[in-house]
Amino acid sequence: LKFIKTTYYNQCLYEAMFTFMFYSLARISEVTVTNSSQHTLTLADLRGNLDSNSGLTSFLVQFKTYKHSSPSAQSTIQIQPHPESPHCPVVSLAKYLQLRGRNP
Repeated sequence: LKFIKTTYYNQCLYEAMFTFMFYSLARISEVTVTNSSQHTLTLADLRGNLDSNSGLTSFLVQFKTYKHSSPSAQSTIQIQPHPESPHCPVVSLAKYLQLRGRNP
């Protein structure tokens, strides 16, 4: 991603999207907005888990709806850090969310 001619913000966005999708097995329609966007995740669906020192340990992701889900079925997954990887999903998401902020 560092070889793509784009802004640092967009590089962080793409890395966060790609690592999130890989480690959560999310579909593209769950992380991008389309005309039908019925299954798209929002910031409210993502929660960071903190340790006793307020350090980020993982993310919880709540899939309220997804392809083939029933109306009453919600799934929550935990995305663990992978410090041995140059593309840790927890670090990538945290870096992007810090740049982005919580506003729409």
